[in-house]
Formats: sequence, C-alpha cells, structure tokens
Amino acid sequence: MSAITLTTTSRAVALSNGARLVIGTLLSLLSMGLFFLAFPPYDLWPLVFFAFVPMLVAQFRIMPARWSSLAAAITIGGWIGLFFRSIFSFGGEQVEMVWYIEWLPVIIGVITLLTDKARRAFHEQTAYHWFILEGAVGWVGLEFVRIQIFGTWGFISHPLYNQAWLLQPLSIFGIFGLGLLVVAINYSMGLGAIRWIDSRLAGRFYEPGIQPVSTGLTRRWLAGTAVAAALWVALSLLMFARIPDEADTIRVAATMPGTDVSQVLGGDAVEAAQQEEWDLLFTQTREAAAAGAQLVVWPEGAYLGFPQFEQAEELAALTAETGAYIALGYVVNEEEGLRNESILVTPQGAFLDPYGKAHPVFFAGETSVSRGQFPVHETSLGTIGIPICYDLDFTDVSRLMAAKGAQILAAPSNDWSGIAYHHYTHTVFRAIENRAAVIKAERAYNISIVDPYGRILDHTASDTPTRDLIIADVAVGTADSLYIQLGDWLGWLSLAGFIFFIIYPEIVKRRAKNANA
Repeated sequence: MSAITLTTTSRAVALSNGARLVIGTLLSLLSMGLFFLAFPPYDLWPLVFFAFVPMLVAQFRIMPARWSSLAAAITIGGWIGLFFRSIFSFGGEQVEMVWYIEWLPVIIGVITLLTDKARRAFHEQTAYHWFILEGAVGWVGLEFVRIQIFGTWGFISHPLYNQAWLLQPLSIFGIFGLGLLVVAINYSMGLGAIRWIDSRLAGRFYEPGIQPVSTGLTRRWLAGTAVAAALWVALSLLMFARIPDEADTIRVAATMPGTDVSQVLGGDAVEAAQQEEWDLLFTQTREAAAAGAQLVVWPEGAYLGFPQFEQAEELAALTAETGAYIALGYVVNEEEGLRNESILVTPQGAFLDPYGKAHPVFFAGETSVSRGQFPVHETSLGTIGIPICYDLDFTDVSRLMAAKGAQILAAPSNDWSGIAYHHYTHTVFRAIENRAAVIKAERAYNISIVDPYGRILDHTASDTPTRDLIIADVAVGTADSLYIQLGDWLGWLSLAGFIFFIIYPEIVKRRAKNANA
C-alpha cells in the first residue's frame, strides 16, 4: 500500500486505502457529531437536515469499496452509543442496563457494517437512480420497526420538536411523513455533494473507475426534494396561520413534587416517603386550584395501592374542596405482576374507569397486567384520556384515545434524570398528530403543557430532582385530525419500501452477473 503520490502531468492525487479509511472515518465521525448535536439538550435542530452528508460522501466516494459500509456503521452505531448513554444516566452515573441495551451501539454498528456492504455496488450498478428513495424508506422503514420495541426514541424528526410552525402536517402524515422528508433532504444534499466531488475531484480523491453521478439526475432530485420541502413548509405555515385566536381553553396544572419514592429502600421509609409525596401533591393541587386550575395531573405511581379504595374519602374531599379534576397514576404489586394504572377523580368525588398502561418499560422489568383497554372520559372540560409515561413514546395509545374523542391527554409519568431533556419532547408529536392537548406530570425531572398545535406553553426540565408546579390555559383539542383515521400509513409504506430494497439489489446483482457471463 503506497503513500499519497502526485502525478505532475495531471496533478492527480491518488490516495492509498489507508488514507481513504482515515478520511472516511473522520467524515463519519463528523456526521455522528452533527446528528447528536441536533437533538436535545443541544437543540441545534437545523443540523438534522444535512447531518448525514459527510457520512454519505465517505460511504459512496471516500472509503475503499470493500469497507464502504464502515462509514454508516461508525455514524449510526456511534450516535446510538452517545444518545442512549446520555439517556441511561442518573445523576451523572450510568443506570444499570440489560445487556442488549448496554451493547446496542456495537450490535447496531456490526449489523450496519454487514447489511450495508452491498449498498454502494447497488447504487453504482443502477447509476444512483434509487439513491434518495432507498435511503429515505430504508431509514424510516427501520424507524417503523424500532417503534414496535422502543417507541419513537431517537427518531430523526425529534430535533424539530420546538418548531411548531414546521410540524403541522403531522396531523396528516404523522411522524413518519416528516422523517421521510428529513432523510430525503439529507440524501439529496449528499447526492449533490457526490456530484460536486465527481466534477471537481474525480481521479484525485477516490478510487479510479467509478462512474460519475449524472448532473441531470442530481438536479432533478435536488429540485424534487426542494419542491416537497417547500410544499410541506407552505402547508404547515397555512395550517399554523389558521390556528384559532380565541379557542376554548381550560386552565390545567402539572405537578412535580421533586421526590423519588423508588429510591427509598423499603419498610417504614417507603411509607414515610409516600406520605411526604402525598402531602406535597395535596398542597400543589390546592395551589393550582387557587390559581384557577380545573384539571390537575399527578405523576405515575403517585399512590402505592388502590386510591379508589384506600384513599377514596381523602381524594373525594380534595376534589370537592378545590373543584378540580385530578388525574393520577398508581401502582399495585400483585401475584401476576405489576398493575400500573391511571384514574380520573371528578369534583363530585367519583372515580372513573381506570386505564392500564399499554407499554410497560419491558427492558426495566416492568409489567402492566391490566393493559388492553383504552377508556376516555366525557367531562365538563372536554373528553379526557389518561395515557401513562412510556405510552406517549408510541403513536398508538394517543391515537386510539383520540379516535374515541379524547381532546385532552393527561399523562402521569415517572422518569429519571437522563431523559429529562428528551421525554417531554414526545408530547409535541402526540399533540399535533391527534389535535389533543397534552399535560405531562412527573415526579422530579420534567413536566410540560402542550397545546393541540404542538406549542409548548410551559415546561420544566432538570437533571436533578426539582419541585415545581406549572399552570397554563390550554386550548381544548378537536381530536379530528386525518392522522387519527389514517394512522401510520407512511410507516407501513416505508416498511414495504425497506423490504423491497432488501430484495431488489439481489435481482440487480444477478442481472449484472448474467450480463457479464
């Protein structure tokens, strides 16, 4: 393997395989860093539109052909490592994780290294005609697979959570529609960068014999993606401008007592901690009601037991005193597993049908034995559903409740410090998708109130235990979005595309082999 050599006649620069590996690795690491910085808590959201470009240049031009998939393995595996390491932390220390979470970056990196090996050859054989489409449906198709296990964590759309002006078409296309657009922009810009390299640096910077990308193809894809992006933005701005100025509102509150009963070892200490938290929640509810709050949301597991039986009198007295509805979570350990439920208490002291958490945190050993029903409650404030914590990270629970008319999603949660700056962002997407207000209460790290258009009216996020109470006037949702009827149709379509691009490259490969024969 020779060092870098110069040919004086053509001034060409022929890089050795080692040099290409080094440069490709650096570009891949750059993509990893850009992608990571686009997400909270850094919130450099514009980076998400071009974060993949250095990786694509590395994979399809710089890296030696046989190692081209190393670029994607470094970027994707490395980003997952950074992202999940940051969220699985508690007060600066790592939370004990099950082995498949601990090794997830390596597992994903190795899978990417092996499965991406043929991508460069496929796109070279097809003259890059499928480049943007394959990249978009491949990424979003995998997100659709991931949502079945981990919810929408780390979805490429998430850095845009605070840009409500840009997110309104989610009420039609859902989070997968925005994901397709973001990835298509990345790949179109990547194709443009590859075309620029082909026109300026061909024969200088990468292996000889590579056919340059067509200028016409590049221009068509860049123009098409620009039109799609412009249409999305125009539709979003139009929908954003049509938000009613004088919508019906209710005053709501999300509590955060700043305690953590789960860290108490047991025995009398648990009972004392529970009572302390209970007293704080009663105090915060009275404060909220004094400020005019009509609905107060408490955290997940705010009571260890059945409040509708064991604390019915006390809670009924509190709602009668304050005139407020209270949505709270409670947990009960039973022989068959954990009963993790939420319930709504009316100002008249009635306890409405409980809801069982549909998505227990399985990798933390949680169960939810009563899941499967999705009750909503018609009240004087509007129709209320009470999803619990991890349910907000999936698209199904909120949509099922909205399909039953839920205009307000009161969500008890129980988080840890590592996800303080991430978890409340999910509420923005669920709110817009279903045109429902979302009030997320949590024990110590993050609370939020989001209107049906994804505008964050108030929130608190802290990586240390914090006591707070937020109150806001929020519009009652309409629960009438097209997304409620259509569901994740673009997720299914992307999955079909993902499967197609597993099969089709093999067909292209066989055709090329037969033609050569």
